[in-house]
This record gives sequence, structure tokens and C-alpha cells, in this order.
Amino acid sequence: KSTRFENCYTSIASTLESGVQLMASQYPQSHGIRQMYPDRETVESTKQRIVPLAELLRERGYDTAAIGDWCAGYYELMPLGFEHVSVSSFDNFKIYMSQAVVMAHFVVPLYFDNPLGYRIFPQLQAFAQFVTPKVVTERVERRLEKVAAEDKPFFWHVFFSCNHLPYRSPEPYNTMFADPAYQGPNRSGVDFDIDSFIGSTGLESKWKALPPKEVEQIRALYDGCTRQFDDCVAKILAALDRRGLADNTIVIITGDHGDDHYEPGVTLGHGLTLNGGLHSFHVPMIVHVPGAAPGVIPETVRLIDVAPTLADLTGLERSPTWQGRSFADWIRGSAAPECRPFYGETGFPFIQFTVPGVERPTLPPMDELTFIDEDYNYQFVLKPEYQDRLVQAKQRCLKTRDWKLVCTPTAGGGRHFGLFHLATDPEAETDLASGRPDVLVPMKAALERWMDEHVETPIAEIFPGGEP
Repeated sequence: KSTRFENCYTSIASTLESGVQLMASQYPQSHGIRQMYPDRETVESTKQRIVPLAELLRERGYDTAAIGDWCAGYYELMPLGFEHVSVSSFDNFKIYMSQAVVMAHFVVPLYFDNPLGYRIFPQLQAFAQFVTPKVVTERVERRLEKVAAEDKPFFWHVFFSCNHLPYRSPEPYNTMFADPAYQGPNRSGVDFDIDSFIGSTGLESKWKALPPKEVEQIRALYDGCTRQFDDCVAKILAALDRRGLADNTIVIITGDHGDDHYEPGVTLGHGLTLNGGLHSFHVPMIVHVPGAAPGVIPETVRLIDVAPTLADLTGLERSPTWQGRSFADWIRGSAAPECRPFYGETGFPFIQFTVPGVERPTLPPMDELTFIDEDYNYQFVLKPEYQDRLVQAKQRCLKTRDWKLVCTPTAGGGRHFGLFHLATDPEAETDLASGRPDVLVPMKAALERWMDEHVETPIAEIFPGGEP
């Protein structure tokens, strides 16, 4: 019943930064949040330079809500125009400590997700341990009943963290796709040592050493998490139908990022590298518009294109601050799709992956890069002395239909460019930069223009005679 886009990409594969990009239609280098531990000044500056879609729809009388579990906690830091926010508390040291203390009492769980419990323990409604996908789904169903009774238009972001590391879904999902004979450390979720993660610089080699059976198990866990998400979506769609809203509601299924699962050139995680086949930047994009013919579109779109598209579909005037381009006419069938360039950057450097022949700038591990800011609600914040260095060390990328160009900063302050023909080398294992100057030169000029001048060059201008 929907339009499915086979190639949708996020410009940064990290939740907070990607979420701002989605709702404000700006690249991270434009909206200003470049990594997941921004300070107060950065957040306030971003709020001043963006115009979120929810803000405009709220002015038009829409019920606006962000409803989600633990990964959606960034909405407490950055509400993005939503009037109603029902999510887990944003990760900070104060929240970790309060959850540990409150949850130690065996009676407390009895009071969760009911009015009495919220009166006695108001913080319960945001504890990540309790805000499960099931709870998120039930909250959406209850709110649907309310807006249906009021006959009020609504714009909601419903956020599920099922698919996020460490992939700990309940039965039957955690065994649904797994080898029943498996008895290893990743049986119910990825075996994850937080101490080594935040304080180690050798994770790349460590995680690459996993044997095939462990990789298969982790992929099976992820598939089970995906099935859990599917079931939650099914319940929400059924609730729309019960309330008589199914034929008058646009529904989009997408993600803030994907994940790397030990494909060539990568290990586990997201947004850490532009090596390989861009798996953590590739996201689903399924758009259901009542009355539109279903179809499959292979041409590239980006998350920055979603807000302009929804504005067109709802008759809303687009903000001049938005950098994305609508694909509403593709869904309506009134315009032919054309391939758009994907420009991307890496996120917080939990791991600095190796690039053959390149000495990368050195950065310390997470526990040295960040501190707990007592004056900013005990948030984890990137230390000021590393803000410029982190941005300067980021990998950047330009992808056309068939080609990928990756810029990796070098320790000496230079830039190394790797060129890959994805049509014949989907995992980007063979660098063709030295042998294809006809492709390298125009793509390099376009990528550097985006990096240095924040200007996007369309593919037709990169390759005026057509893509090689």
C-alpha cells in the first residue's frame, strides 16, 4: 500500500544529530550538533537556527507529540517543536544514579505506568527500564483514542529502540532467528563491556576478531529485534484502523541510522566509519499516503528530504532554512524520480577505524574526551578543547548512484580521498582514486565544496554528461 524507497540515507548515523536533521531538514554541519555530547551553548545555538516541522504544524492546530523509549530521550534535550514529549529520560549521570537507587526497591515496579505510580514516583514514567516497546505502543494507542475523539489532526514521532545495540529483545524475539544450539556469550543480547567501550582505543581489532558463529548470532538477535518492531507497528496500524483514521493518515517508517554487522571493512556499531558499504547510514524509508499508488523507487533520497515532503503533502509552506528537497511528486506520480547526492559525516569517535595508507589524527577514548557538566543537568559533554579537533578528524562522504568518495583527514592536516565503484564493488573494498581521475576530480570538488562552503552540488552538475 506504500511507496518504498530502496536507497534512503542519513547524513550522520547517530541518534541526536540525525533526529535534528530529520525534523529540521538541515545537515549537521548546518544545524550545529556534530556529535552526541553537545554542551549547553551548542544546543541553544542550534535551537535558534532551526525551524522544526512540528513547530509549524503545531501553529496550524496539530496535536504534536514525540513518544518513545530510551533512544528517544534526546527529545528532552532538544524538543524540536513537539508540545507533548513522552520519552525515557535523556542519558545523564544524574538519571543513571536515580534509577539505580529507586529501582533497588522491590515495590517500585508495581506502580509503573499507572496514575497512582506517577503521583508517588513521577520519575517512573521516564525510566528506560520500564519504557519498553510495549509501553510505547500502548501510549500511542491511548493517544490515538484521544485525538480521534477530538477530531484533531496530529503529527507524531513514534520512536522505538528495539533495533539498537545491545539488541536485547524478550522472548520469542531473541531466539526467533537464532541457532537453537547456540550457547555463547551473545545468547540474549550483545556481550557488551561498557568499561572497555568508553576507555579503550583498541576496540576495532578486538571486535573484528569475533568468530563467524558469534557474528551469525548477533545478526540473528538484530533480526529478532526487527520482528519486535514490526509487531509494534502492526498494533499501531490496527489502532488507526479501529479509530477510523487509517484512510486519512500519512505513515512513514524510517530510522535515525542503520548498523554495521561485520561486513567488510567494519565491525559493530553505527556512524563510526564511512568504510565499507555504508550500512549504518542506509535507513528504511516506507511512505504511505492514502490514495497514492504503491511502488518501489530505487533513486536516492535523504532524511533531510522528509520535512519538505511532509510539508508538500499537508499543504504547509516550507521554511527557507530547510536544506532538503521534497519527493512528494514522486509519490503522487506527477514527477519522475532523479538520483540525489548523499553527503555524510561520521559521528562521535568511539572507534577510529583504520584506512589503508593513512595515518589518522589521534583522539583519546570517550572517558578522556567527555566530562559530567554539573551546571548542565549533569549531562555528559565533550570537553571544549576537543570540539574543533573532533570535527576536523571526521570522515566525510559523497555518494552518487554508482560511486562513493570518502575523505579521511590525515594526522598532518591533509585530506586523503578514496574512490569506490559501488555498482561493482558494493562493500567498497577496491580504491580506484588513482585510476579514475575523470570521476575523482569532479566528485572531490563537490565534496570539498560541501565540507568547506556547506553547499550541496547536484549530481547533474557533478557529471554534466551523465554518471560514468
